[in-house]
Amino acid sequence: MSKPTPSNDRLIGARVRECRMTLGLNQHQFGELVGVTNHQVHKYEHGIDRVSASRLYEIACGSGTPVEYFFADLEPNATQLPVRQRRLLDVMSAIGDIRNEKHQAVIGQLVRSLAGH
Repeated sequence: MSKPTPSNDRLIGARVRECRMTLGLNQHQFGELVGVTNHQVHKYEHGIDRVSASRLYEIACGSGTPVEYFFADLEPNATQLPVRQRRLLDVMSAIGDIRNEKHQAVIGQLVRSLAGH
């Protein structure tokens, strides 16, 4: 079995970040959800520390994401998310920063309307 590469750690970390942002949580809130500090969440998201299998399972359960999602399409040279994914993450982060839940709901309705849903 081959050893995971640092780029794989970054990709898994980026997927952890995506799960957190999808939930609309900051790193502190997400850390509480999965039982680590916000500093540790930061390390996971940036591929500084590898996420253990048991912690990844907790993250998957806490975020409602299948564990397989974190491993799909791992490539030894994957270093960045595609532009579209980065844009979506930025938008999700900005919406998550909005404190007024009614404003969040209105923005969600606007986005679904623009997407034709």
